[in-house]
Amino acid sequence: IVLGGIQQKVFNLVLITILLVVAAYTAVILYQAGYINTLVTDTNNQQKQSIIATSRETMDAVIQNSLSTDTKMEAMIADNLFKNLAGAVSCSEIMPKKSWIIRRPILSGRSKLLILRRKV
Repeated sequence: IVLGGIQQKVFNLVLITILLVVAAYTAVILYQAGYINTLVTDTNNQQKQSIIATSRETMDAVIQNSLSTDTKMEAMIADNLFKNLAGAVSCSEIMPKKSWIIRRPILSGRSKLLILRRKV
């Protein structure tokens, strides 16, 4: 098929139009891909910062709660130990008084002096 002058020009015009449409479509796709890539990168960075901040706040709260609980438990243990010690000291105080009261009338003069010296 041999194309004449006007047919050749119309054919070239249609071909150029198709090539321009394909080039424009490719350019738009590349621009949109770059825009989406930038958007995804920015969103990713924001999410990372948000996750880091939330994780730090959560860990600080957990550590604070754990330390508070541990401190309360240690205080309770120390309180129980000192209650037992106070009971032992109280018993240590009461027992010599009772034994002194019981032995006092039985002791002779010289024994009284030895006991009084020990007490001072």
